[in-house]
Amino acid sequence: MAGRKRRGRVCTSVGDLSSRAGHMPLMYTVSDSGDCETAIAARLEQRYDEFLQSAGQVLVLTQAGRGVETSPDALARALAALEQSAEHFARAAQALATDEDNLRCLALPTLEAQVKQLREQYAEEKKALSVAESQLASERELRALCVEIERLPNCSELELEICERRAELESISSQRLEQQEQLAELRATLNALQQSVATMGTVLGIMNEQKHEARAETPNAAFEAPNVGAGSVSSREAYH
Repeated sequence: MAGRKRRGRVCTSVGDLSSRAGHMPLMYTVSDSGDCETAIAARLEQRYDEFLQSAGQVLVLTQAGRGVETSPDALARALAALEQSAEHFARAAQALATDEDNLRCLALPTLEAQVKQLREQYAEEKKALSVAESQLASERELRALCVEIERLPNCSELELEICERRAELESISSQRLEQQEQLAELRATLNALQQSVATMGTVLGIMNEQKHEARAETPNAAFEAPNVGAGSVSSREAYH
């Protein structure tokens, strides 16, 4: 189990979260935030699998020790296997902690910066929408004025003014529609980023719980190793 092959790179637009030699910092840009989230999720899944694999290895070896002869050689082999499993278990826990630090130090600040930027843009667009609403009020006044002008006797100057007013109304209406579309896009983007930040917070909470459990369980597995043959402590109790 210790020689388990690592999975391949999930995406090529972001840096690999870690290598076989050691963990490297995440490398990505704001435009690659979607690919980064995919890579982070895949890496966390891999780390969690390794974590469970190490725990399962300790459990299997502990259960197998019940039927093994309690000779010194057998106990030594079982103890060596348990020590190897404990080391693998500790490495998996350290990898989870490193990935958690990468998320906290790199991924979350970037997402928070994006959310802050979008909130500023949203405030600007909201201000622009307020201006557009005032333009809409002016548009209504112009329409009322056009109706009054049309009731006047036909005059070339009045007709020319009516045409100019109508052209101005059409321009204001098109600008207002464009501003409303931009505001809707910004709202959708802001909601998506807020959901991403909430998901990252949930993942960090789960990783914190797993890290504390790993620190509490690893010493128990090492202390119970000499009593493998005696079976004084059940494998499930040693694991939990």
